[in-house]
Amino acid sequence: MDMRCGDRRQDENPVAVREFELCEACEIVGSCRQGIDDLRRQADGTVRGEIVVPSAVAGRAVAHGGWTAWVFDELLGYTANSLRGFSVTAELAVKYRRPVPLGARVVLTASGRMDGERRRLMRGEMRCVDTGGLLASAEGVWIELADADAHYARATARPQKTSL
Repeated sequence: MDMRCGDRRQDENPVAVREFELCEACEIVGSCRQGIDDLRRQADGTVRGEIVVPSAVAGRAVAHGGWTAWVFDELLGYTANSLRGFSVTAELAVKYRRPVPLGARVVLTASGRMDGERRRLMRGEMRCVDTGGLLASAEGVWIELADADAHYARATARPQKTSL
């Protein structure tokens, strides 16, 4: 089985093209820490991006599965937020099909739909640019926040003591 996937040109410095804002942590450093520098909305409403898998995400000679899940969380999140309002991840399931080689050029696609007033059902794929082979796929649920500030304030609040 041919495990080759994409051009192995990590030394390339692609021009960043983003139709979506960087997350807060990436905005501090000025670029996407995952390496997603080309992310665009397509005419049909899907989101498409390309990435060269960075060597810094090595598991054992391939991309770590946690990096793959992180990429899907961001990709599907951008897509969910483009549907309407600000939402957060409620569920994320990743299916790993093949190892993702370091330095490989892969294409990311995502789509989603509203399912009720605040719930979004999302799905995405990571494919090899060379062969079109499916490397991983993901499905998830995002929930629109009624009050984003209150949501994040809960995360930083001190826990209250409870008695049993």
